[in-house]
Amino acid sequence: MTDEIFRSLALSFAGVREGSHMGRADFRVGAGAGKIFASLESPDEGWVMLRLPQKEQERVLRDDSLAARAANGAWGAAGCTHLRLSSLPRATGLKLLKAAVEFRLAESDTKKAVSLPRKASRSGRKTTS
Repeated sequence: MTDEIFRSLALSFAGVREGSHMGRADFRVGAGAGKIFASLESPDEGWVMLRLPQKEQERVLRDDSLAARAANGAWGAAGCTHLRLSSLPRATGLKLLKAAVEFRLAESDTKKAVSLPRKASRSGRKTTS
């Protein structure tokens, strides 16, 4: 797969937009600035990053046909996975992009669902502090 094919696949999902982070093209989904689910890490060398659910990341890292590695430290623990485009078949890339989009959207929904209520004042009325 090429970076242009990867870009077109990433942008094929509803609500996805391309941005830039630290000089790299990234792909975001969700409200506001959006959540990054993929990026072209080093196009000259043919690497991309996908933020995957843990089970999907583990499966990818076990797949000998894919050149993949977890990102270092907390980013890797959070699902950030580097893949070499030349080892990534189109169908697999599309499946992984879908998993990454759904993961980031679910993360956003979960954070909204567990946000803390506003504090109640002593009089029982809610305040905005």
